[in-house]
Amino acid sequence: MMISLSYALSVREAKVGSPEKPLSDLGKLSYRAYWSHVCLSLLETYDGELPLKQLARTRGLCPEDVISTLEHLGLLREWRGQLVARADRREIATKLAAIKRPPRVCDERFMCWTPPDDSD
Repeated sequence: MMISLSYALSVREAKVGSPEKPLSDLGKLSYRAYWSHVCLSLLETYDGELPLKQLARTRGLCPEDVISTLEHLGLLREWRGQLVARADRREIATKLAAIKRPPRVCDERFMCWTPPDDSD
């Protein structure tokens, strides 16, 4: 839940977030589980309209974390000299279903916080 909250705050600030690295083994497991769930959920509804990097930023994820997660999930391919996420809907659904305990996510509708105005 705290990981989800920190990313929700990043989105509110129009920034991308990432944990301090290097991660401990337990930290890596926790963040990888969260990133996997978010990436698979994004891919599940992805219609090709936005570049994947831009789509990931809608959830406050930095491109490096998305790339490492997609690589870990076996969904990263090279196509015409670029890295792309490549999976069909069934594969994505299977990988989502394999997540035994999806991470708890905060409901941003109940967040009562506005970033400070930096215009001063």
